[in-house]
Amino acid sequence: MIGKLAIDFLRKVFRALGFKRKGKIVKREKLSSSICTLLAVEFARQAESDIDMFEIIRDQASVPGCQKLHFVQMAFEKIVKAHMYKSVDERILVHTVVEKHFPIIFRTYWARTNPRTPIHPPLFHNIEQLCHKIDMLCPAKPKPYKSQFPTEYDPNCEYPWIFLNGSVQEVKSPLDYLFILAAMFRSPEFIELIKCLRDVIRQAMSSP
Repeated sequence: MIGKLAIDFLRKVFRALGFKRKGKIVKREKLSSSICTLLAVEFARQAESDIDMFEIIRDQASVPGCQKLHFVQMAFEKIVKAHMYKSVDERILVHTVVEKHFPIIFRTYWARTNPRTPIHPPLFHNIEQLCHKIDMLCPAKPKPYKSQFPTEYDPNCEYPWIFLNGSVQEVKSPLDYLFILAAMFRSPEFIELIKCLRDVIRQAMSSP
């Protein structure tokens, strides 16, 4: 028991220090400022492509919700990384960055585009909740509701997962899962989030 606790503790330390967990341990990779600038632009371009595709298929009933949400999750992850590459000097290895970073980006965006109108706390709270939901779409996001038979994935928009139905293990595909976020595409909060995303994309692609 003590040995397992020690191993779990060391794993947390390694992850906190930026080491990879799978296979061999890989140290943080330092990058030049010019490469970080290029990465910021290219991540922004890819984010724009993802959100463009989402808006093309958003209202198509024949397209599963998980496919639409996959483009949303990828677009937000990439634009956050584009934003981060403007202030870091190493490769960003994590996938789940939206919940932590995008609310800060949104607050800055709101202050710049609405200088005479402070953001209403309920709106910002809803924005934070949406960012949380977007991060939860990513397979790499640890889920708080792991079953007693945890697998690498839980409800996400990309890979099937195992869940517990009574005492029986079953498999669920994202194609058959009802994502709450898919019903919020026309909500005021989601629309504001997309406006902010577009604005950050423009900035990342135009500024050095």
